Amino acid sequence: MTLHAAQAPEGDDVATDKVVGTITSAAWSAELASWVALAYLHRSVADTGPVRVRSGDGVGGSWAAEVRPLPLVTASHPG
Repeated sequence: MTLHAAQAPEGDDVATDKVVGTITSAAWSAELASWVALAYLHRSVADTGPVRVRSGDGVGGSWAAEVRPLPLVTASHPG
């Protein structure tokens, strides 16, 4: 799966959609109740903010996602 700029091109056209990263792995997080993924990002992408996910074949349009730094959750330590 590939990552693309936050704004989709007119008609969500895969041919003109600029790739800004590639997802390397993904899994469901029960703690966050959401999908999480690790990805390589182009250096032009901000440390946080919106991106879009598109399947490798480009079929089916794109989905909203968000870039976040690790860790996604802070560990709580017993006092």
